Amino acid sequence: MSDTQALSYSELHTISDADIAQINELIITTWDYRSWIPKEKVLPMAEFLLDDVILTSSRIFVVRDGDTIAGIMAVTASADLREKVRAKTRQYSALKNIIARDLQEETLFDMYLNTLIINGNLLASCDGNFDASLNLFMIDARFRGHGIGNRLWQMAMEYLREKQSARYFLWTDSDSDFGFYEHKGLQRIAAQAYDWGGHDVTETYYVYAGELPALS
Repeated sequence: MSDTQALSYSELHTISDADIAQINELIITTWDYRSWIPKEKVLPMAEFLLDDVILTSSRIFVVRDGDTIAGIMAVTASADLREKVRAKTRQYSALKNIIARDLQEETLFDMYLNTLIINGNLLASCDGNFDASLNLFMIDARFRGHGIGNRLWQMAMEYLREKQSARYFLWTDSDSDFGFYEHKGLQRIAAQAYDWGGHDVTETYYVYAGELPALS
């Protein structure tokens, strides 16, 4: 790894094929896809998540060590965010119905869709308005502990302030470093446990909310 002073931070305006490949690999390693997803499904699952993030985000920030993406933060600023989330939740439910099979057990992708629907329903249960969201936040394990996450967080917050966002949310779960968000002053406002069936994994899904002070 290069000296952290040599790292470059930027907005990701155009996403190259090489960027896509790197971010997909970062998703796969961050959530350890290879340990619990069948080999042939690993990349498609990562691609589904990443494309969802790209389509819903209004700004994506990255930090690079040379040509290597060391971290990423994707955010959305939108006045009608609740309606967009409701539409995505309906879309996930429709997709589940489209791919429904006459099987005794749900597939991993079915269960993954269930967690996305849980996220949408959790947000719908929360009071108040939201005009921003944090959609993806990952730091390559090789680069952690050097302040990269804090710098990306600052860039995201500056962007949301420029957009005059007042209140934002993010989804996370019990298998993630949700303590980072609590350290940043966010409040957990909703939670729901989900049993991943025969995979012997129960996770709790959270909604965290934060407020942005108005620019003086």
